[in-house]
Amino acid sequence: MAKTIPGTTSASPPTPPLPATAAPPAGRGVIQLGTVTRAGQEPVQLEPEELEGYEELELLISGKANDYRYGETTDDLLVAEPDQPYTSRIVVHRPIDPTAFNGTVILEIAHPEIGLGPLWRATGSYLRAHGDAHVMVTTRRNTQAYGERTPVSILKAFDPERYAPVDFQEGGLSWDIIAQTAALLRSESPYNPLAGYGVSQIVGGGYSGAGAYALMFLRSFHDHWRRPDGGPLVDAWFVGEPSWYQQISTLDDRIPADQIVPDIDAPVISLYTGPQEWMDLATGLDVDRIRPDRDGERRGYRTFELAGGGHANMPGCGLPASDNRLDHIFRLCVDYLKRWAAGEGAPPHGERITLADPQEGRTSRRAVRDEHGNATGGLRTTWLDVPHARYTVCRETNTGVMEPFPPARMEELYGDQASYVRLVEQRGRQLVAEGWLLAADLPEVVAAAQAHEPFGDR
Repeated sequence: MAKTIPGTTSASPPTPPLPATAAPPAGRGVIQLGTVTRAGQEPVQLEPEELEGYEELELLISGKANDYRYGETTDDLLVAEPDQPYTSRIVVHRPIDPTAFNGTVILEIAHPEIGLGPLWRATGSYLRAHGDAHVMVTTRRNTQAYGERTPVSILKAFDPERYAPVDFQEGGLSWDIIAQTAALLRSESPYNPLAGYGVSQIVGGGYSGAGAYALMFLRSFHDHWRRPDGGPLVDAWFVGEPSWYQQISTLDDRIPADQIVPDIDAPVISLYTGPQEWMDLATGLDVDRIRPDRDGERRGYRTFELAGGGHANMPGCGLPASDNRLDHIFRLCVDYLKRWAAGEGAPPHGERITLADPQEGRTSRRAVRDEHGNATGGLRTTWLDVPHARYTVCRETNTGVMEPFPPARMEELYGDQASYVRLVEQRGRQLVAEGWLLAADLPEVVAAAQAHEPFGDR
């Protein structure tokens, strides 16, 4: 797709200007949405030793960003208002000892509506064990499309003094803020919180609304903000449960129609916690976003559909939250993307969830379910293959829930607790061998089975 930024050519892709960083005012002394523990209702910052050799710091990031609109079509990208000042924030997790850093940074786009960064919470233990760094950058949506509640307003409500300098009112600046953050992390600028660490690759991405922002960045900005040598700012991308392309700014309300993950010169994994078709139908557009997998070191692509998943595991519809571990899948995706970008091979091809023919009067197709009521096909987990519950989604809350089997059913299936644990461990080892579970996560799988006691009278 030909996208045009005035004053540039394909032979000379622009390099983002580098932003400055500074410590925020002290305020309450607590990072909003940082790694905190709770004493009553008051968040308390964790000490560095509690982060297993890592430190967490928050920085204000300031610079000038362009605001954009489309040209005649949404394939033409134009700078509408250049050099708009902004101040956002980044949260950095890095080894205290720079020599413990392995060279990889996970650049997470914070959710553009609520500011959450679920990748750190899901993968933090993995990143610390491997010596990765993590940086979360705050973005925002456009208020005319989504209302006044934004990560910026949430920050200021949490601590008006600490976050008083945070200021960017236009969601369309987010794209350049992402690009400038990536460029900063690769630089030797004194403002780079990883200067001197030796960054060798960046894996970018986000989940939910941030997955949609990652999708939008890939479409319109991946090819236009580049490194000085012409290479990509971000070496691999995680597009987690993306909804659809976003409005590029308040200056242009057109939404690109194709909606598919674009073909770029970096490997991409799209993760869905159910059939991709369900999310495609939610776009409200008559589009088919299914894209075939592609091998290759620089242009690779995978779609993973997690069987028995939910957008988030929370209670709903009178049922308890699912215990099917989303964090294990997040860690798996990050691990594959790191190795893929480093030239260590592509991940296996994930099976799609099996779908039945649509019922009369329905547009979407339902998942084909097994004798336990669980989805067939897709990425498998021990929770699906040695089940103790039926896993489904509460449509009222869009959350993953479960219907636990009664003790009599568990005894019928497994006999006793020891047999159940043995089967879970056996299947877990198979998943490790097949490439669908990290070996480091297997002990957690077995521990969960040992802690689950659904046998006998209650």
